[in-house]
Amino acid sequence: MSQEKAYLDHSTFFGDLGMKREPDEAGKITASLQVSALHLDSNGYLNNGIISTILDVVLGTAVSREAEAFCSTVTLHTQIYNRPEIKTIKCQHSFTKFDGKHASACGEIYDESGQLVASGMGLFKVMKNH
Repeated sequence: MSQEKAYLDHSTFFGDLGMKREPDEAGKITASLQVSALHLDSNGYLNNGIISTILDVVLGTAVSREAEAFCSTVTLHTQIYNRPEIKTIKCQHSFTKFDGKHASACGEIYDESGQLVASGMGLFKVMKNH
């Protein structure tokens, strides 16, 4: 494993949920998920925890990449707008700002038709010495 990319590795949890990192020419961190029964709540909708998890992973990865360091989530605020019958979601970070040892990042989740499903903003502690 290259030293440069060690902070971008994800736990097996990321893969266990079926999330996949997507290439993005614009330099944004993007991940997708093929929604299955595993990801649905008791009402048959995409589980809120899945929405928060993919936002946390994408935003945290964006901060880690830009800081070239590990980071830890301090807070994550998620707004869920719509959870129709979704087959695929794509999450992309849209903004990162650094302030000393902390960074904030924003991102959005869209369904396969381009409909905005959720957005989120996180505050992360950047750990340069780890």
